[in-house]
Amino acid sequence: MHIRVVTALALAGLASALVLPAAAQGVRIPGARTSAASATSPPPSPAAATPAAPRTADYIVAVVNSEPITRYELDRRIERLRSQLQNDGGQLPPSDVVYRQVLERMVFEKVQLQLARNADIKVDDLAVSQAQEMVARENNVSRDVMLRKLAQDGINEEQFRAELRTQLLLQRLREREVSSRVKVSEGEIDQFLRKQEQGSGGAAAPGAEINLANILISVPENATPSQVSEREKRARGVVERARAGGDFAALAKEFSDASDAAQGGEMGLRPANRYPELFLNATAQLAVGGITDPVR
Repeated sequence: MHIRVVTALALAGLASALVLPAAAQGVRIPGARTSAASATSPPPSPAAATPAAPRTADYIVAVVNSEPITRYELDRRIERLRSQLQNDGGQLPPSDVVYRQVLERMVFEKVQLQLARNADIKVDDLAVSQAQEMVARENNVSRDVMLRKLAQDGINEEQFRAELRTQLLLQRLREREVSSRVKVSEGEIDQFLRKQEQGSGGAAAPGAEINLANILISVPENATPSQVSEREKRARGVVERARAGGDFAALAKEFSDASDAAQGGEMGLRPANRYPELFLNATAQLAVGGITDPVR
């Protein structure tokens, strides 16, 4: 079994009741300065080297704002990609394409990490530990089993935690960049509230208060069709258990990846117009205690 680190940071999802909107991804941040030749060209052929020149075990392939990316780091990232594709039954593109794309991704990642440091964005050890536990849960294994599997792939716990910390830093940077660009006017708020009061958001009457609960089955970012199918099958299995009389709160604690899982998935009693339209539409025809089909 192959442990997927990316599942710790899944943002899209399937839920047996409702799904929170996914956070925006891929925010482009200008300001990278890379060495023009090394960031785009494949490494020199060994045959081109002078016979008398000593061979080095490692060398710099790109420089991003004075910080180097070494061939060893690039090779490790490519090997990880190759291993993941093999486990997924995929095929690796031509080596020159892989080299260019992986290096470009590493350059962009390095820029983001530099911006995160400059913005004083930090990730504490507790957050890393929680992400570590989430990865184990996503892969349906214990933490110890997960670490043994990673060790078989040549990744020790210290390296694994460092990767998780990096991903969390990048996620927090993207969230900050997105939130700083989101502007909602007072007129837009008033228009939305009027729309909710007119009943366009669901069956709840104006002023009614409702309490919804959800079970979130997360799907990895850039998930393959087989992964999506597996998560959807899991979500439908949870729905069937709930409709067969299973305790929804207990199922939420067992299966949900949402932050409110410990509270049985309950999101709290509130006016209907304080729930997103997606939630209201999904539950519009439900009786009290009803369960929706999975919503992507």
